[in-house]
Formats: sequence, structure tokens, C-alpha cells
Amino acid sequence: MPGWGGGGLWGGFKRVLFQGWRPTGAKTLIVSGAFLLAVGLSYWNHVTEEREREARLQAEQRLIAERAEADRRRAEERVIAEQKAAAEKAAVAKAAAEKADAEKSAMAKAAAEKSAMAKAAVEKADAEKTAMAKAAAEKADVEKRAAEAEKKAAAEKAVAEKKVLAKEGATASSWRDPLTGMSFVQVPAGQFEMGCGGWQDRCDADEKPIHPVRLNGFWMGQKEVTQGQWRAIMGHNPSRFAVCGDECPVEQVSWNDIQGFLAKLNQGGGQCRFRLPTEAEWEYACRSGGKPERYCGGDGSWSLGWVKRNSDGTTHPVGQKLANGLGLHDMSGNVWEWTADWYDPNGYAGAGSENPSGSQKGEKKVIRGGSWHYYADKQRSTARHALDPEFRHGNVGVRLVRQCP
Repeated sequence: MPGWGGGGLWGGFKRVLFQGWRPTGAKTLIVSGAFLLAVGLSYWNHVTEEREREARLQAEQRLIAERAEADRRRAEERVIAEQKAAAEKAAVAKAAAEKADAEKSAMAKAAAEKSAMAKAAVEKADAEKTAMAKAAAEKADVEKRAAEAEKKAAAEKAVAEKKVLAKEGATASSWRDPLTGMSFVQVPAGQFEMGCGGWQDRCDADEKPIHPVRLNGFWMGQKEVTQGQWRAIMGHNPSRFAVCGDECPVEQVSWNDIQGFLAKLNQGGGQCRFRLPTEAEWEYACRSGGKPERYCGGDGSWSLGWVKRNSDGTTHPVGQKLANGLGLHDMSGNVWEWTADWYDPNGYAGAGSENPSGSQKGEKKVIRGGSWHYYADKQRSTARHALDPEFRHGNVGVRLVRQCP
């Protein structure tokens, strides 16, 4: 401690307390107490300062240690973060490498598959080409044989028909029934565009679309069945205009009535049979073998048939008007003519092209040709109409077809 020698604290006390006077026992005691007090205070201050200094030092050391620990932890965390980042980077690099390898493998696989598919496609195309060539050759051979067979059959049929005609005393293009006197004209086989075309002055919806039709040859009645011919077979005359005479067309006969007439006509047997024409056969014959004719034989309705404006409200003897190009009379006008077909207003859409026979079912039967009771638009060669099979009227009659094998 300072002040314990000749100077310092003690020396100071002595100069203050004893200078100029001599110490006594009481003064000495006071001085000694004061000195001790001062010494105690000084010591206390010293101790306090030492403790504060030590505390400051410890605080500084703790701060340094805490800073060092914090630095250490940050360094450790940084190292851990860097290691983690490095690991993640390595993982990403590994994944990228694996992805690249996978894509490379997939591309190689796809390329191989594409190559295999291309090879297969080439092989398939070659096989199809070979098969098509083979099929075409086989089809051509079949068609050739069919054509030859058809040609042979046609020749045989022509020979047979000639024999039948010769036996029955007919010419090459016509035949007359010895029992009834009905005359038939041969309609040669052929192909035509059935339906209403631009050559008509008007077309109804059920007359379209135009469609190709191919028909075998047949024999069409040159004229409508007459009252006399009907009476010869059935024993009575149902006609409204019976006063017109035996040479006038029979009328007021239903489709069902005609089935009975046909049954009796065909009772004699033989190679040839009588029947109603199909709608396609009727139009083909009406148009002189499928020609673009407005009426059955040309463009003049009055010269070709009996219609409302020239009929005087009655039927007329058959065969008085001009014949069409096949030699058929009255296919336009005089009386409507029943056909074999059921009526279908949309029947021309998707209709068959080879000897079509119309719809297989229906409620009404097709009639064609118009009559004395209607204006000329109903006499058009493509005009269609239909009636219930039981219907009878004085303007509805019949024309027959003779079918030979």
C-alpha cells in the first residue's frame, strides 16, 4: 500500500495534524483513529478497484471467449453449410448425370424402336404390295373367268331364246301371246342413269339422287293390258270406262287384283313367266332404253299420251299415240301402271345398281306414267307416285313383263 513510509499518506497526516504543535495522548488517539479510518478507506477503495478491475477483466475474457465461441460456431456452421451445399451439388450433379444417362439410353432405345418400326413398315408395305398384286391378279383372273362365263351364259341364253321364239312363231324383237293376244317387245340389257336429271323441266325430291342402274334384258308389254284381254283371263271386266270397249285399257284394278290375273296367266307353265315390271325396268323401257327423255319417247306429252287436256275425261283405245324408241305405246298417260316395287321416298339413296327391285317392305306400291286424269307433269318419265295395294280407280291400269330364263 502507498503512504506507509516517510512520505505518502502518513507523512501527509503528520504534516497536517502535528505541524506547529506537539501531539498529546488524545490527539494521538484521534490522529491514529483518523489514520486508521483513512487507511481502511484507502484499502477498501483499493480492494474495490481491484475487484472492479478483475471483474472487468473477467467480463472482457468472457466476451472474448463468447466471441471466440460464436466465431467457432459460425465457422463450424459455415463448414457444415459448405459441406451440405457440396453434398447437394454433388447429388444434383449425380442426378443430372443419371438423367443424362437415362435420356441417352431412352434416345438410343427410341432410335432402335424407330428403326425397328421403319423396318417393320417397309416389310409390311412390301407384304401389302405383294398381297395387293396377288389379289389384283387373282381378281383379274376371276373377273376374266366371270366375263367368259357371262359371255357363254349370254350366248346360251340367246340360243335358248331363239329356240323359244322360233317355237312360238315370234320375231327376234317381239312376241305375241297366242291366248290373250298381248304383244311384247324385247328390251335389251343395258345400263342407264335412273332418276331426274337436268334434262327434265322439274324434279320432285323422291326422284333423286340420280344413280346408275344395270338391267338384264326382258320383254315389256307393247301396250297396256286391255279390257278384252282381262276378260279373257278373269271372266269379267271391272273397268269404270267399260263403254270404251275391249281395246281400251283395263282400269279400276288393284295391285292385289293383278296378282290373281298373273297367277292365272302363269298356270300353263313353260319357261317364260308373266309379272309386273320393277320400277327400274319401267323407267328404262319408258325412256327408250334409258335415254334422257322428258316423257316416254320424247318431249311432246300430247303426241305421246292421253292427258287431262286432250283426253276429254276418259280413257282411249291403246296404241293410238306415238310409240317411244322401243316401240312401246301409252307409257305416258291413258292410265297409271302398277309396278312390283314398294314405294320409298328415299329409296334412290343407296339403291342397288344391279337389277334393283326397290324396298323390301312398305305400305304402298309404286305406280308410274300418269293418266288421262292428270296434267302432263305427272306423265314425266321420272315422276313417281304410290297407292295402297288394295286401291282401285278408273285411271289406274297395268302393263306386264314377260320374263324368260
